[in-house]
Amino acid sequence: MATTLVSTQPVWQAVIATACGARLSRTVWAGMALAVCGAAVAAGRDWQGGTSALLGDLLALVGAVALAGYTAFSQRARTHTGTSVHSALCALVCALQPTLVCVVMGTADVRVDRVTLLAWLWLDQVPAGPPGPAWA
Repeated sequence: MATTLVSTQPVWQAVIATACGARLSRTVWAGMALAVCGAAVAAGRDWQGGTSALLGDLLALVGAVALAGYTAFSQRARTHTGTSVHSALCALVCALQPTLVCVVMGTADVRVDRVTLLAWLWLDQVPAGPPGPAWA
């Protein structure tokens, strides 16, 4: 079910694009309405699954909206910054957000040894070659 709700990201992307002045055709909106209805029908099964299922679905929906926001902000940011700067900022934000959540919630801190950190950097930078990271 969560996969279905996360897959509504294009709908949220369209809402953000429309709010920013883009005009989408009726066919696009009709297709997205059909997709949302399908997601709602699929999510309906979880209503009998209790509160935890609904909370999981809500988290998936928040993830879809967050991904749409990331895509919209990245689209604008990439017009003013290079790939390396954009990727470095995204990696920084992705590292700081869970750290902030851990601090606010008072959970135990996670320590990363030097070898693991170097492995992450290797996986991030090397497959694409210079100058950009692997996902850019």
